[in-house]
Amino acid sequence: MPRREDDTVENLEIGLFIDDNVVNDDIEEDVDAIEEMWMLLHFHHRSQGELVASAIAMHNLSFQFVEYRGIRACFEYLRPGVQQVSRNTAKADILKLYESEKMKIKNALATSYVVEKVRDSVKYVRGSQSRKEKFLECVKSLCLDGKQGLRQDVPTRWNSTFLMLKSALYYKTAFEHLAMSDLSYTNCPSMCEWSKVDKLCTFLGTYYNLTCLFSGTKYPTSNLFFPLVVKIYHNLRMECTSEDEPMRRMATRMMGKFEKYWSNFNETLAIAVVLDPRFKFEFVEWGYKKIYESDAKPYIEAIRKRLFSLFDDYVQRSSSTLGSSSAASQMNFVSQESERKLQAEVEDETFYGDFDITGEIDGELQKSELDAYLDEKRIKRTEKLDILSYWAKHHPRYPILGSIARDFLCIPITTVASESAFSCSGHIIDRFHSTIKNENVEALLCLRDWIYGEQDLVEAIAEFQEYTEDILNPNDANNSSIQGSNVVL
Repeated sequence: MPRREDDTVENLEIGLFIDDNVVNDDIEEDVDAIEEMWMLLHFHHRSQGELVASAIAMHNLSFQFVEYRGIRACFEYLRPGVQQVSRNTAKADILKLYESEKMKIKNALATSYVVEKVRDSVKYVRGSQSRKEKFLECVKSLCLDGKQGLRQDVPTRWNSTFLMLKSALYYKTAFEHLAMSDLSYTNCPSMCEWSKVDKLCTFLGTYYNLTCLFSGTKYPTSNLFFPLVVKIYHNLRMECTSEDEPMRRMATRMMGKFEKYWSNFNETLAIAVVLDPRFKFEFVEWGYKKIYESDAKPYIEAIRKRLFSLFDDYVQRSSSTLGSSSAASQMNFVSQESERKLQAEVEDETFYGDFDITGEIDGELQKSELDAYLDEKRIKRTEKLDILSYWAKHHPRYPILGSIARDFLCIPITTVASESAFSCSGHIIDRFHSTIKNENVEALLCLRDWIYGEQDLVEAIAEFQEYTEDILNPNDANNSSIQGSNVVL
């Protein structure tokens, strides 16, 4: 094989271990073989046809470009003996590349297209009273439950879109019958598209209940949030490796938002869960291993270091009065219903079951109050526990940890609204609030949540229900007049 000066082994920086006893001819053969292998790998990292097709498309060249003598001479110089590309081959490669890119775009748009078809179907039924009655006839003839409800959505609120898809999926056969009896209805999803809706609902259903609890106004104590964050994080990482490309793309985008939001909260939430005697530090270790597997050690050590550093800070301040009155008095915004739902999630045996069989902690010499607490056997994970009462009872035994618990367990997650992290709508902090100091923003958000949280919740629920109403509700007098409304649905 001919060799150019600039293509020598030395210039290519390919190192060889050469035995002095090997004859020169053998060395020469080895060198030629390695150079040949390098050039093949270097040349074929992308196919010649794909590279040429990309260049033609990028620079708006004619197909005749590949037959120019100067271009062919250049190819021959770069790769002696190369098979030259003809204009017909270039055309075929262009079409192949086009089909490949078109399929990628179709896959990316597949999910959103299906959602639009379901949304248009719901809007069609909602458009007039006669359509709604015809749809209800289909529901009745198929022995479906009309009280199940068919909901519209707000496109910028994914949770409302999930409710719409879930309700539409239940009435799938009713939509199919409506398409057969009403020729004006042309947006009925196909069987394949309904299958995508089902897959999407399964995917979003994992997060819907949890994010509803995160996005509300009346928050339970912060010790219950870290286990759910671990669950969401783990599920997203699994979906990011899904073989379904649209689902994988969606999970990847969600993961980006999720990591950006929760990266600033994991430390606080991890310390809060350590203060729950059902979890302690063992859950932090288990949770990070669940998420990061073999790469979990740096995260675990960072939390451990922060925990002991925090404890030392409180020890130094122990001579002064720590905290305010009682944690319970600050937690009047806690919703018992939210607490119950979160507790039910934490009792999920499918996800958290293997945490219960983690090893017992050895009874070592206790060096401090924190060591004593961590060394104590955990309370059973599924046991009902009023965490505030627990620390009120154990405060005399663990005065420093009791003070830490009082400060950490009452932290409202609304210091940064998690709902906005997944929302497609605008920012919730205006230009004025974005320019003031962090401590002032924190004071305003927490104060509003503690004092006016219940009123805000009622107003938010009323507004949300107005936009996501059940369109099959016979008491809805506006259904027949909304077809020409300017409201975005």
